[in-house]
Amino acid sequence: MVKTNDNKQLDLRRVLLIELAHLLSSLFMDTRYWQGVKTQKDTFSKLLKNLTLLGEKAGTGRGVLIQYRGSPSETIEFQRNDYVIFFDGLILDLTGAASAVNRLGIQMSHLGGRLSKAFGIFSSHAINTLYLKLPGSSQEELKQLQIALSIISSFKEAAKTDAPVTFINNGRQISLELVRDQLGRPDPNLTATAALNDMSAENMQTLVKRVDKFLKRSGKSAGNEVYKSVYCVLFDIKPYKDKLIRPLIEINNEKWSLPLTSMFDQPGADTDLIDLQLEKNSDQSLKDDKERRNPNEPELPDSAKEVEPALPDSWFEEFLDENPKDFKKDRQKIIKTVYGNDYNMLDSTEFVDRLAVATNLLDSLGKSEKGSKILNTVIRKLQERISQVPGEVFNDLTIQKGQVKVKPANKPEFTKKIHSTLLKFVWLFKERAKTRGKIEIIAEYGLDFELYNNAELAAGYDIPEEDARGIIELLKTCFNENGHFLRNVFESRIDQFIRYEKKVFEFLWSFLKETNHRSDRIAFLNCLQLIIDKSKQPKRALKFLLSDVCRDTAVIYHSDRNAFMLVNLLLRTYNQELDIDIELTPEEVLQVKNGMNKDLVKYVQWRVDFDHQRFFNKVGTVHQRLVEALKFGSSTVHSMPVHFLLSLEREIYIFLSLVGGKTARNVIRSAIMIYGNPQFGIYHLTESDRHLTALLQQFKIVLRGLGRVGKVRDFRLLNDIQAKIEGFAKLDFSLDHQRQVERLQQLVEITRKSIAEAEARRK
Repeated sequence: MVKTNDNKQLDLRRVLLIELAHLLSSLFMDTRYWQGVKTQKDTFSKLLKNLTLLGEKAGTGRGVLIQYRGSPSETIEFQRNDYVIFFDGLILDLTGAASAVNRLGIQMSHLGGRLSKAFGIFSSHAINTLYLKLPGSSQEELKQLQIALSIISSFKEAAKTDAPVTFINNGRQISLELVRDQLGRPDPNLTATAALNDMSAENMQTLVKRVDKFLKRSGKSAGNEVYKSVYCVLFDIKPYKDKLIRPLIEINNEKWSLPLTSMFDQPGADTDLIDLQLEKNSDQSLKDDKERRNPNEPELPDSAKEVEPALPDSWFEEFLDENPKDFKKDRQKIIKTVYGNDYNMLDSTEFVDRLAVATNLLDSLGKSEKGSKILNTVIRKLQERISQVPGEVFNDLTIQKGQVKVKPANKPEFTKKIHSTLLKFVWLFKERAKTRGKIEIIAEYGLDFELYNNAELAAGYDIPEEDARGIIELLKTCFNENGHFLRNVFESRIDQFIRYEKKVFEFLWSFLKETNHRSDRIAFLNCLQLIIDKSKQPKRALKFLLSDVCRDTAVIYHSDRNAFMLVNLLLRTYNQELDIDIELTPEEVLQVKNGMNKDLVKYVQWRVDFDHQRFFNKVGTVHQRLVEALKFGSSTVHSMPVHFLLSLEREIYIFLSLVGGKTARNVIRSAIMIYGNPQFGIYHLTESDRHLTALLQQFKIVLRGLGRVGKVRDFRLLNDIQAKIEGFAKLDFSLDHQRQVERLQQLVEITRKSIAEAEARRK
């Protein structure tokens, strides 16, 4: 019983961390777009209450670290939610949060959506790390926290136009120019430090230069392994450690990017203090600055400095140099468009201007032989950049006959012609942003039907308000007071649901994701199959599902398996599964040849190949989590069971095998090389022996998949497998295993025959 109570207390602490992330992220958003947040003052009040409760429940830990799990230097597809929260020995990510919410019951079901939304906002603001030191109870510390929060949360917008940040101190509104780091980049932590210490931006800038100069002289220049920036080392310098007030909140301080969880409560604990020999008047300059500064008098801004683009590749510069007439005038705009690192900071007008520059570039590339050779590479670079644009930007865009219409807030609308390939990217990302918005509306309130705002639902799902009200009223009758799904009631109301055929699947899928009990999810899932069958809207449902599974490629949701299972069902014209309850696609579908919906298969194949990087990333994330689960068991942070990850990966392999195309073939071939080698790591991890039968079953699925998408040149892969059959037999000497290996050997020849027959049909 003690253990159960302890676990419940830990879950309650996890809830506090979820709420903390929700409140912090809301400060970065325009409050019009955030449900449940009235004003910044209201948010700060709630934040203080949350921090007080966390402090009461904490042991020795006095700081919260929110860390992006990937490399801080990664910019490709930065709109990912793969963050981890560390606090007082507790580690929390989306998967752990979902488990905690499920354990606590329906009254907490809305919290999972809040955390996902919060992580998405951190991602859109390019936040790699966010460290928050719990404040004490003094009014001075609380005031310092409020000032730092005000500056850091508004910093992105200020940096876009090089505008000053404003904040309130002792009842007075103060304007402060942005402080830049040693590389000339606007730095929120340095700016907050200047504000807290009543320093002007000019004097803080002088301090930055002085520290950087010393570090270079001492061989410890910012940018090496020890000190990445001046701010990172500033509070480890003896003259300033006690004289400067340090912000209680810091973002993107490289020190917190380290994969260490034991040091994050002690800023500076891992480095020795530096004895910096400063000019004699350095301390006096701090004092003088405080005395003479007029907080109501804005200072003259420095010359604007934007985020620098990455250095262009030599082959790209060479091409521009060889075509001076076409590119001399817009050379810098072109380089910024193809190599810019600021796409996550663009608004809709700036983004469409970039698309227009890219359109002219792509049109020019297509006119020359050399340009055509680099065209696809340039398109891939543009796709990487476009993937970083915040989702809300796409909400301002409308695609019309080869053009993009922009409706920016408080500005006149305008239209620009855009290259057809770029239009497809915009369409995909716009669709994904809309899907995210729809799902997050439902995730906010879960199954608490009384909290829903019909106007908000109608706007989010683009339906009349009366339809939103009708669907919610119908759904309310399909769950009992304990949140359990009432299948008989739902089935009796299917004809009523079908009246809303255009959007009803999207609604129901979003609610399925919020259903807590596995038995309810299975029943709900199979009822969805009936809705799909009766609504006659398979392509609409398929688009929504694919947008959902690809919106966060670095995150795995329990609903992903159900999504791929439903997609596999939609791709076929006849499904015997409609008459039975299933949660996995039968292996036999890989033998279906004439029962496929050819139009849908063609569309999905195009979509997968066009958006191939996101599908590669999703498959990679699933397999990485599977390897971790096999290696560490349930002790890993991700904590998804092996059987679930295997079944999810299985659904993805079946999906790609049914669809075909270049991406599918590349993924299936990679899987063959992983599962087709008995000496490979997948069969020799800590938990591999316990799951050996399932791993070989996965190999069978991949082999059948290769039979559908493979080519004659893949015979060498099959030859390699045949040569290693003895190695598979040695993995386990039980009779059942030996029989499984025999069937595997037979399947290799069946796969070879399937490929040969398909090749003959193509000829």
